[in-house]
Amino acid sequence: MIVVESPLDALKLNAVGIPGGVAVCGALVSNEQISLMRQAETLVIALDNDEAGKKASKDLLKAFRASGIECWFFNYGDFQVKDIGDMTPDQIHWGIDNARHCVLGEAAI
Repeated sequence: MIVVESPLDALKLNAVGIPGGVAVCGALVSNEQISLMRQAETLVIALDNDEAGKKASKDLLKAFRASGIECWFFNYGDFQVKDIGDMTPDQIHWGIDNARHCVLGEAAI
């Protein structure tokens, strides 16, 4: 499961050959959505690369640590983009391949 903010980002993932994109429809993630994420075999958080997305990612990290959910965070690297929708297929694949494990704490975001 790759969690993004926008349904268009989930479609973009699929269009570049990466299945499993789901949209939370905004930067705020509900407890019910977190419960669904718990069921994922592999969980990558790819919220937007802006202040709201980073804050929401930090909030998720805290919630996941409290409930024992393991995840990775999409790596935007040095790409100057807001979200997956603004990225090339190669950049998206790089971001997934270089996702950072939650054990790194906020450094993973």
